[in-house]
Amino acid sequence: MKTSSAVWEKFSEAVSLYGMLSCSSILVGLSGGADSVVLLHILKKEAAKRGFSLYALHVNHMIRGSEADRDEQFCIDLCRALDIPLKVERIDVPRLAESSKIGLEEAARSCRYSAFASYCQEMGIERIATAHNATDNLETVIFNIARGTSLKGASGIPPVRGNIVRPLILCTKDEIVRYAEENSLSFVYDSTNSDTEYSRNLIRHKIIPEILKINPAAQDAVSRLSFSLREDESFLDSVASELESDDVTVLSRLERPILFRIIKKAYRRSGAAGDLSYVHLCDISDLISKAREHSQIDLPGGFTAKIESSRLIFEEKAVLPERSDYDILITLGENVIPSDGSVIFVCREDGSDDEKDKETCKYLVKNQNIHKIFIKATTTFDIMSSSLHATPKRDGDRIRYGNMTRSVKKLFSEKKIPLSQRATLPVLRSGNKIVWIPGFPVCDDFSSEKSENLPRFSVYYMKGDKDNGKV
Repeated sequence: MKTSSAVWEKFSEAVSLYGMLSCSSILVGLSGGADSVVLLHILKKEAAKRGFSLYALHVNHMIRGSEADRDEQFCIDLCRALDIPLKVERIDVPRLAESSKIGLEEAARSCRYSAFASYCQEMGIERIATAHNATDNLETVIFNIARGTSLKGASGIPPVRGNIVRPLILCTKDEIVRYAEENSLSFVYDSTNSDTEYSRNLIRHKIIPEILKINPAAQDAVSRLSFSLREDESFLDSVASELESDDVTVLSRLERPILFRIIKKAYRRSGAAGDLSYVHLCDISDLISKAREHSQIDLPGGFTAKIESSRLIFEEKAVLPERSDYDILITLGENVIPSDGSVIFVCREDGSDDEKDKETCKYLVKNQNIHKIFIKATTTFDIMSSSLHATPKRDGDRIRYGNMTRSVKKLFSEKKIPLSQRATLPVLRSGNKIVWIPGFPVCDDFSSEKSENLPRFSVYYMKGDKDNGKV
Protein backbone atom coordinates (compact mmCIF):
# COMPACT_ATOMS: atom_id res chain seq x y z
CA MET A 1 0.00 0.00 0.00
CA LYS A 2 1.33 3.46 -0.91
CA THR A 3 1.87 5.84 1.94
CA SER A 4 -0.77 8.16 0.50
CA SER A 5 -3.32 5.37 0.73
CA ALA A 6 -2.31 4.56 4.31
CA VAL A 7 -2.68 8.21 5.37
CA TRP A 8 -6.09 8.50 3.70
CA GLU A 9 -7.21 5.27 5.34
CA LYS A 10 -6.16 6.39 8.83
CA PHE A 11 -7.54 9.88 8.23
CA SER A 12 -10.89 8.42 7.18
CA GLU A 13 -10.93 6.08 10.19
CA ALA A 14 -10.38 8.94 12.66
CA VAL A 15 -12.90 11.22 10.93
CA SER A 16 -15.55 8.51 10.88
CA LEU A 17 -14.90 7.25 14.42
CA TYR A 18 -15.19 10.71 15.99
CA GLY A 19 -17.47 12.54 13.51
CA MET A 20 -14.80 15.19 13.03
CA LEU A 21 -16.06 16.76 9.82
CA SER A 22 -19.77 17.00 10.61
CA CYS A 23 -19.74 20.78 10.44
CA SER A 24 -20.11 23.71 8.05
CA SER A 25 -16.67 25.30 8.56
CA ILE A 26 -13.17 24.34 9.75
CA LEU A 27 -10.09 26.37 10.67
CA VAL A 28 -6.70 24.71 10.16
CA GLY A 29 -3.85 25.68 12.45
CA LEU A 30 -1.12 26.10 9.84
CA SER A 31 2.52 26.21 10.95
CA GLY A 32 4.00 25.42 7.53
CA GLY A 33 5.49 22.12 8.73
CA ALA A 34 4.79 18.81 7.01
CA ASP A 35 1.95 17.83 9.37
CA SER A 36 -0.15 20.96 8.93
CA VAL A 37 0.55 21.21 5.19
CA VAL A 38 -0.65 17.63 4.63
CA LEU A 39 -3.70 18.28 6.82
CA LEU A 40 -4.55 21.39 4.78
CA HIS A 41 -4.04 19.48 1.52
CA ILE A 42 -6.38 16.66 2.61
CA LEU A 43 -9.04 18.96 4.05
CA LYS A 44 -9.01 21.02 0.86
CA LYS A 45 -10.10 17.89 -1.03
CA GLU A 46 -12.63 16.94 1.67
CA ALA A 47 -14.12 20.45 1.62
CA ALA A 48 -14.89 20.07 -2.07
CA LYS A 49 -16.65 16.74 -1.41
CA ARG A 50 -18.42 17.55 1.87
CA GLY A 51 -19.19 21.22 1.27
CA PHE A 52 -17.68 22.79 4.39
CA SER A 53 -15.81 26.11 4.31
CA LEU A 54 -12.08 25.93 4.95
CA TYR A 55 -9.92 28.59 6.63
CA ALA A 56 -6.33 28.71 7.89
CA LEU A 57 -4.54 30.63 10.62
CA HIS A 58 -0.78 31.00 11.06
CA VAL A 59 0.76 32.29 14.30
CA ASN A 60 4.21 33.84 14.03
CA HIS A 61 5.57 33.40 17.56
CA MET A 62 8.48 35.78 16.85
CA ILE A 63 10.89 33.29 18.45
CA ARG A 64 13.14 32.32 15.55
CA GLY A 65 13.71 35.70 13.86
CA SER A 66 14.08 35.46 10.06
CA GLU A 67 13.19 31.76 10.09
CA ALA A 68 9.81 32.59 11.64
CA ASP A 69 9.26 35.28 9.00
CA ARG A 70 10.13 32.71 6.33
CA ASP A 71 7.48 30.32 7.72
CA GLU A 72 4.90 33.12 7.71
CA GLN A 73 5.57 33.97 4.07
CA PHE A 74 5.46 30.28 3.11
CA CYS A 75 1.97 29.96 4.64
CA ILE A 76 0.81 33.11 2.84
CA ASP A 77 2.05 31.77 -0.53
CA LEU A 78 0.59 28.28 0.09
CA CYS A 79 -2.89 29.53 0.99
CA ARG A 80 -2.86 31.95 -1.94
CA ALA A 81 -2.04 29.03 -4.27
CA LEU A 82 -4.78 26.86 -2.77
CA ASP A 83 -7.28 29.75 -2.61
CA ILE A 84 -7.81 29.30 1.13
CA PRO A 85 -8.46 32.37 3.35
CA LEU A 86 -5.51 32.83 5.72
CA LYS A 87 -5.28 34.86 8.91
CA VAL A 88 -1.77 35.70 10.21
CA GLU A 89 -1.17 36.61 13.85
CA ARG A 90 2.20 37.96 15.04
CA ILE A 91 2.63 37.52 18.78
CA ASP A 92 5.77 38.31 20.76
CA VAL A 93 5.85 35.03 22.69
CA PRO A 94 9.25 35.63 24.39
CA ARG A 95 7.92 38.84 25.92
CA LEU A 96 4.65 37.12 26.87
CA ALA A 97 6.53 34.23 28.50
CA GLU A 98 8.70 36.62 30.51
CA SER A 99 5.80 38.77 31.71
CA SER A 100 3.67 35.73 32.56
CA LYS A 101 6.55 33.84 34.21
CA ILE A 102 5.92 30.72 32.10
CA GLY A 103 8.00 28.69 29.64
CA LEU A 104 8.26 29.51 25.95
CA GLU A 105 6.46 26.34 24.85
CA GLU A 106 3.57 26.91 27.25
CA ALA A 107 3.27 30.58 26.25
CA ALA A 108 3.35 29.69 22.53
CA ARG A 109 0.65 27.06 22.94
CA SER A 110 -1.53 29.39 24.99
CA CYS A 111 -1.38 32.27 22.53
CA ARG A 112 -1.88 29.90 19.58
CA TYR A 113 -5.13 28.43 20.92
CA SER A 114 -6.29 31.84 22.03
CA ALA A 115 -5.79 33.11 18.47
CA PHE A 116 -7.69 30.10 17.08
CA ALA A 117 -10.64 30.69 19.42
CA SER A 118 -10.75 34.43 18.73
CA TYR A 119 -10.72 34.00 14.95
CA CYS A 120 -13.41 31.29 15.09
CA GLN A 121 -15.64 33.60 17.11
CA GLU A 122 -15.01 36.48 14.72
CA MET A 123 -15.78 34.43 11.59
CA GLY A 124 -18.37 32.03 13.01
CA ILE A 125 -16.16 29.00 12.31
CA GLU A 126 -17.40 25.79 13.92
CA ARG A 127 -14.26 23.69 14.35
CA ILE A 128 -10.49 23.93 14.66
CA ALA A 129 -8.32 21.23 13.08
CA THR A 130 -4.77 20.72 14.34
CA ALA A 131 -2.19 18.35 12.83
CA HIS A 132 -1.29 16.27 15.89
CA ASN A 133 -0.39 12.73 14.85
CA ALA A 134 0.39 9.27 16.25
CA THR A 135 4.06 10.15 16.80
CA ASP A 136 3.05 13.26 18.77
CA ASN A 137 0.74 11.04 20.78
CA LEU A 138 3.55 8.59 21.60
CA GLU A 139 5.79 11.48 22.67
CA THR A 140 3.04 12.85 24.89
CA VAL A 141 2.36 9.48 26.55
CA ILE A 142 6.08 8.98 27.29
CA PHE A 143 6.43 12.57 28.54
CA ASN A 144 3.40 12.29 30.84
CA ILE A 145 4.45 8.92 32.25
CA ALA A 146 7.96 10.22 32.91
CA ARG A 147 6.58 13.16 34.88
CA GLY A 148 3.99 11.07 36.69
CA THR A 149 0.42 11.02 35.47
CA SER A 150 -3.07 9.67 35.89
CA LEU A 151 -5.05 7.49 33.50
CA LYS A 152 -6.05 10.62 31.61
CA GLY A 153 -2.44 11.67 31.03
CA ALA A 154 -1.50 8.17 29.94
CA SER A 155 -4.32 8.37 27.36
CA GLY A 156 -2.25 10.85 25.38
CA ILE A 157 -3.67 13.47 22.99
CA PRO A 158 -7.47 13.36 22.68
CA PRO A 159 -8.64 13.11 19.05
CA VAL A 160 -11.42 15.59 19.90
CA ARG A 161 -11.45 18.22 22.62
CA GLY A 162 -14.39 20.60 22.54
CA ASN A 163 -14.46 22.07 19.03
CA ILE A 164 -10.85 21.00 18.32
CA VAL A 165 -10.37 17.96 16.06
CA ARG A 166 -7.20 16.08 15.08
CA PRO A 167 -7.84 14.16 11.85
CA LEU A 168 -4.22 12.90 11.52
CA ILE A 169 -4.06 11.47 15.05
CA LEU A 170 -3.70 7.87 13.77
CA CYS A 171 -1.00 8.69 11.16
CA THR A 172 2.69 8.44 12.02
CA LYS A 173 5.12 11.27 11.33
CA ASP A 174 6.97 9.15 8.73
CA GLU A 175 3.74 8.40 6.91
CA ILE A 176 2.86 12.09 6.80
CA VAL A 177 6.27 13.14 5.47
CA ARG A 178 6.18 10.43 2.79
CA TYR A 179 2.66 11.52 1.84
CA ALA A 180 3.99 15.05 1.31
CA GLU A 181 6.83 13.74 -0.82
CA GLU A 182 4.53 11.51 -2.91
CA ASN A 183 2.20 14.45 -3.54
CA SER A 184 5.02 16.96 -4.19
CA LEU A 185 3.99 19.12 -1.24
CA SER A 186 6.56 21.63 -0.02
CA PHE A 187 6.87 22.38 3.69
CA VAL A 188 9.22 24.19 6.08
CA TYR A 189 11.33 22.77 8.87
CA ASP A 190 11.56 24.29 12.36
CA SER A 191 15.25 24.25 13.36
CA THR A 192 14.39 24.20 17.07
CA ASN A 193 12.86 20.72 16.62
CA SER A 194 16.39 19.26 16.61
CA ASP A 195 17.36 20.88 19.91
CA THR A 196 17.38 18.03 22.43
CA GLU A 197 17.58 20.48 25.32
CA TYR A 198 13.79 20.45 25.01
CA SER A 199 12.27 17.37 26.68
CA ARG A 200 9.95 16.54 23.80
CA ASN A 201 12.77 16.75 21.25
CA LEU A 202 14.86 14.45 23.42
CA ILE A 203 12.00 11.95 23.45
CA ARG A 204 11.49 12.34 19.68
CA HIS A 205 15.14 11.95 18.63
CA LYS A 206 16.62 9.71 21.31
CA ILE A 207 13.95 7.63 23.03
CA ILE A 208 11.41 6.84 20.31
CA PRO A 209 14.04 5.44 17.88
CA GLU A 210 15.06 2.96 20.60
CA ILE A 211 11.42 2.00 21.23
CA LEU A 212 10.91 1.44 17.49
CA LYS A 213 13.76 -1.07 17.56
CA ILE A 214 11.67 -3.13 19.99
CA ASN A 215 8.43 -2.67 18.03
CA PRO A 216 8.47 -0.85 14.67
CA ALA A 217 4.69 -0.40 15.02
CA ALA A 218 4.92 1.13 18.53
CA GLN A 219 3.15 4.32 17.43
CA ASP A 220 0.12 2.34 16.20
CA ALA A 221 0.21 0.19 19.34
CA VAL A 222 0.19 3.24 21.62
CA SER A 223 -2.64 4.76 19.55
CA ARG A 224 -4.69 1.64 20.35
CA LEU A 225 -3.67 1.88 24.01
CA SER A 226 -4.76 5.53 24.09
CA PHE A 227 -8.14 4.61 22.62
CA SER A 228 -8.63 1.87 25.22
CA LEU A 229 -7.58 4.09 28.13
CA ARG A 230 -9.88 6.89 27.01
CA GLU A 231 -12.80 4.44 27.04
CA ASP A 232 -11.86 3.35 30.56
CA GLU A 233 -11.50 6.99 31.64
CA SER A 234 -14.88 7.89 30.17
CA PHE A 235 -16.57 4.97 31.94
CA LEU A 236 -15.02 5.79 35.32
CA ASP A 237 -15.95 9.46 34.90
CA SER A 238 -19.58 8.50 34.25
CA VAL A 239 -19.65 6.31 37.37
CA ALA A 240 -18.09 9.11 39.41
CA SER A 241 -20.72 11.57 38.17
CA GLU A 242 -23.51 9.25 39.32
CA LEU A 243 -21.94 8.85 42.77
CA GLU A 244 -20.87 12.47 43.20
CA SER A 245 -21.29 13.75 46.77
CA ASP A 246 -19.61 15.93 49.39
CA ASP A 247 -20.84 13.78 52.30
CA VAL A 248 -17.74 12.24 53.89
CA THR A 249 -19.73 9.18 54.99
CA VAL A 250 -20.60 8.49 51.35
CA LEU A 251 -17.15 9.39 50.06
CA SER A 252 -15.34 7.18 52.58
CA ARG A 253 -17.04 4.09 51.10
CA LEU A 254 -15.88 4.72 47.53
CA GLU A 255 -12.94 3.05 45.81
CA ARG A 256 -10.05 5.36 44.98
CA PRO A 257 -10.52 5.46 41.18
CA ILE A 258 -14.00 6.90 41.73
CA LEU A 259 -13.18 8.94 44.83
CA PHE A 260 -10.21 10.67 43.20
CA ARG A 261 -12.34 11.73 40.22
CA ILE A 262 -15.01 13.19 42.50
CA ILE A 263 -12.34 15.04 44.49
CA LYS A 264 -10.70 16.50 41.37
CA LYS A 265 -14.05 17.65 39.97
CA ALA A 266 -15.03 19.32 43.27
CA TYR A 267 -11.61 20.98 43.48
CA ARG A 268 -11.93 22.48 39.98
CA ARG A 269 -15.50 23.57 40.73
CA SER A 270 -14.25 25.51 43.76
CA GLY A 271 -12.36 27.84 41.42
CA ALA A 272 -8.90 26.48 42.10
CA ALA A 273 -6.42 26.67 39.23
CA GLY A 274 -4.43 23.68 38.02
CA ASP A 275 -4.89 20.09 39.13
CA LEU A 276 -4.18 18.01 42.19
CA SER A 277 -1.16 15.73 42.38
CA TYR A 278 -1.45 12.09 43.43
CA VAL A 279 0.06 12.98 46.81
CA HIS A 280 -2.61 15.63 47.42
CA LEU A 281 -5.37 13.21 46.36
CA CYS A 282 -4.06 10.68 48.89
CA ASP A 283 -3.93 13.34 51.61
CA ILE A 284 -7.54 14.35 50.90
CA SER A 285 -8.59 10.69 50.92
CA ASP A 286 -6.97 10.34 54.36
CA LEU A 287 -8.79 13.49 55.52
CA ILE A 288 -12.10 11.93 54.42
CA SER A 289 -11.43 8.57 56.07
CA LYS A 290 -10.69 10.21 59.44
CA ALA A 291 -13.67 12.60 59.08
CA ARG A 292 -12.63 14.84 61.99
CA GLU A 293 -14.72 18.00 62.13
CA HIS A 294 -12.80 21.18 61.23
CA SER A 295 -9.73 19.19 60.17
CA GLN A 296 -8.09 20.58 57.05
CA ILE A 297 -5.04 20.40 54.80
CA ASP A 298 -3.40 23.00 52.62
CA LEU A 299 -3.48 22.63 48.83
CA PRO A 300 -1.73 24.43 45.96
CA GLY A 301 -2.83 27.91 44.97
CA GLY A 302 -3.85 29.05 48.45
CA PHE A 303 -6.74 26.58 48.77
CA THR A 304 -7.66 24.18 51.56
CA ALA A 305 -9.63 20.96 51.81
CA LYS A 306 -11.52 20.67 55.08
CA ILE A 307 -14.29 18.80 56.83
CA GLU A 308 -17.20 20.96 57.98
CA SER A 309 -20.59 19.58 59.04
CA SER A 310 -19.48 16.13 57.78
CA ARG A 311 -18.93 17.57 54.31
CA LEU A 312 -15.78 17.86 52.21
CA ILE A 313 -15.26 21.51 51.31
CA PHE A 314 -12.68 23.19 49.08
CA GLU A 315 -12.17 26.89 49.55
CA GLU A 316 -9.57 29.60 49.48
CA LYS A 317 -7.49 29.59 52.62
CA ALA A 318 -9.24 31.77 55.17
CA VAL A 319 -7.37 34.12 57.43
CA LEU A 320 -8.73 33.30 60.86
CA PRO A 321 -9.56 36.31 63.01
CA GLU A 322 -7.08 37.05 65.73
CA ARG A 323 -8.24 35.86 69.07
CA SER A 324 -9.81 38.83 70.83
CA ASP A 325 -9.21 39.49 74.50
CA TYR A 326 -12.11 41.69 75.51
CA ASP A 327 -14.05 41.80 78.77
CA ILE A 328 -17.18 43.93 78.56
CA LEU A 329 -19.56 44.71 81.43
CA ILE A 330 -23.07 44.03 80.13
CA THR A 331 -25.79 46.51 81.12
CA LEU A 332 -29.45 46.97 80.20
CA GLY A 333 -29.82 48.11 76.62
CA GLU A 334 -27.25 47.87 73.82
CA ASN A 335 -23.75 46.52 74.42
CA VAL A 336 -21.38 46.54 71.42
CA ILE A 337 -18.49 44.09 71.20
CA PRO A 338 -15.69 46.04 69.50
CA SER A 339 -13.83 43.07 68.04
CA ASP A 340 -16.47 42.39 65.36
CA GLY A 341 -19.33 44.83 65.94
CA SER A 342 -21.68 42.22 67.45
CA VAL A 343 -24.35 43.45 69.84
CA ILE A 344 -25.64 42.05 73.13
CA PHE A 345 -28.99 43.70 73.92
CA VAL A 346 -30.64 43.15 77.32
CA CYS A 347 -34.14 44.18 78.45
CA ARG A 348 -36.57 43.33 81.24
CA GLU A 349 -39.68 41.31 80.52
CA ASP A 350 -41.96 42.48 83.35
CA GLY A 351 -43.86 45.07 81.24
CA SER A 352 -43.48 47.75 83.91
CA ASP A 353 -42.85 50.56 81.43
CA ASP A 354 -45.08 50.54 78.32
CA GLU A 355 -43.22 53.43 76.67
CA LYS A 356 -39.84 51.75 77.16
CA ASP A 357 -41.30 48.48 75.82
CA LYS A 358 -42.36 50.30 72.63
CA GLU A 359 -38.87 51.73 72.15
CA THR A 360 -37.38 48.28 72.72
CA CYS A 361 -39.67 46.79 70.07
CA LYS A 362 -38.69 49.48 67.58
CA TYR A 363 -35.02 48.83 68.29
CA LEU A 364 -35.38 45.09 67.86
CA VAL A 365 -37.39 45.35 64.63
CA LYS A 366 -34.81 47.72 63.17
CA ASN A 367 -31.87 45.48 64.09
CA GLN A 368 -33.53 42.29 62.88
CA ASN A 369 -33.42 43.84 59.41
CA ILE A 370 -29.74 44.75 59.78
CA HIS A 371 -28.22 41.67 61.45
CA LYS A 372 -28.50 38.33 59.67
CA ILE A 373 -28.08 36.37 62.93
CA PHE A 374 -30.46 37.27 65.68
CA ILE A 375 -30.61 34.92 68.70
CA LYS A 376 -32.72 35.38 71.82
CA ALA A 377 -32.53 33.77 75.25
CA THR A 378 -34.62 34.34 78.38
CA THR A 379 -32.91 34.20 81.75
CA THR A 380 -33.54 34.99 85.41
CA PHE A 381 -30.03 36.38 85.84
CA ASP A 382 -30.60 39.64 87.67
CA ILE A 383 -28.54 42.08 85.68
CA MET A 384 -29.76 44.88 87.94
CA SER A 385 -27.94 43.54 91.01
CA SER A 386 -25.19 41.27 89.65
CA SER A 387 -22.34 41.73 87.19
CA LEU A 388 -22.63 40.13 83.76
CA HIS A 389 -19.58 40.17 81.49
CA ALA A 390 -19.02 39.17 77.86
CA THR A 391 -15.66 37.63 76.97
CA PRO A 392 -14.35 35.30 74.29
CA LYS A 393 -14.27 31.55 74.92
CA ARG A 394 -11.46 30.51 77.25
CA ASP A 395 -9.55 27.27 77.54
CA GLY A 396 -11.30 24.87 79.91
CA ASP A 397 -14.69 26.66 79.74
CA ARG A 398 -17.65 24.54 80.87
CA ILE A 399 -21.38 25.25 81.08
CA ARG A 400 -24.12 23.39 82.94
CA TYR A 401 -27.52 22.85 81.35
CA GLY A 402 -29.91 19.90 81.12
CA ASN A 403 -28.45 18.78 84.48
CA MET A 404 -25.12 18.10 82.79
CA THR A 405 -21.85 20.03 82.83
CA ARG A 406 -20.40 20.23 79.33
CA SER A 407 -17.14 21.31 77.74
CA VAL A 408 -17.65 24.43 75.62
CA LYS A 409 -14.93 23.26 73.20
CA LYS A 410 -16.81 19.99 72.70
CA LEU A 411 -20.14 21.79 72.31
CA PHE A 412 -18.69 23.99 69.55
CA SER A 413 -17.37 20.90 67.80
CA GLU A 414 -20.65 18.97 68.13
CA LYS A 415 -22.65 21.88 66.77
CA LYS A 416 -20.09 22.21 63.96
CA ILE A 417 -19.44 25.89 64.55
CA PRO A 418 -16.76 26.97 62.04
CA LEU A 419 -13.35 27.76 63.44
CA SER A 420 -13.59 31.29 62.04
CA GLN A 421 -16.54 32.01 64.41
CA ARG A 422 -15.28 30.38 67.57
CA ALA A 423 -12.86 33.23 68.21
CA THR A 424 -15.60 35.87 68.06
CA LEU A 425 -18.66 34.22 69.61
CA PRO A 426 -19.19 35.91 73.02
CA VAL A 427 -19.55 34.01 76.26
CA LEU A 428 -21.69 35.70 78.97
CA ARG A 429 -20.31 35.11 82.45
CA SER A 430 -21.00 35.89 86.07
CA GLY A 431 -17.92 35.28 88.13
CA ASN A 432 -16.73 31.75 87.35
CA LYS A 433 -20.09 30.64 85.92
CA ILE A 434 -21.16 30.83 82.29
CA VAL A 435 -24.70 32.24 82.07
CA TRP A 436 -25.27 31.89 78.32
CA ILE A 437 -23.53 31.31 74.97
CA PRO A 438 -25.51 32.37 71.88
CA GLY A 439 -26.91 29.33 70.13
CA PHE A 440 -26.98 27.18 73.30
CA PRO A 441 -29.39 26.87 76.25
CA VAL A 442 -29.09 29.15 79.28
CA CYS A 443 -27.20 27.72 82.29
CA ASP A 444 -29.49 25.68 84.57
CA ASP A 445 -28.88 28.08 87.46
CA PHE A 446 -30.40 30.96 85.47
CA SER A 447 -32.97 29.20 83.31
CA SER A 448 -36.38 30.88 83.24
CA GLU A 449 -38.00 27.45 82.85
CA LYS A 450 -36.89 26.42 86.36
CA SER A 451 -37.38 29.73 88.15
CA GLU A 452 -40.70 31.11 86.94
CA ASN A 453 -41.22 33.39 89.97
CA LEU A 454 -37.99 35.38 89.50
CA PRO A 455 -37.65 38.51 87.32
CA ARG A 456 -37.04 37.60 83.68
CA PHE A 457 -34.65 39.24 81.28
CA SER A 458 -34.39 38.84 77.51
CA VAL A 459 -30.90 38.73 76.07
CA TYR A 460 -30.41 39.19 72.31
CA TYR A 461 -27.27 38.40 70.35
CA MET A 462 -26.90 40.17 67.00
CA LYS A 463 -23.93 39.05 64.92
CA GLY A 464 -21.62 41.74 63.58
CA ASP A 465 -21.57 42.39 59.81
CA LYS A 466 -17.91 41.30 59.54
CA ASP A 467 -18.93 37.65 59.70
CA ASN A 468 -22.49 36.54 59.10
CA GLY A 469 -21.99 32.78 59.07
CA LYS A 470 -24.35 30.43 60.88
CA VAL A 471 -24.24 29.91 64.61
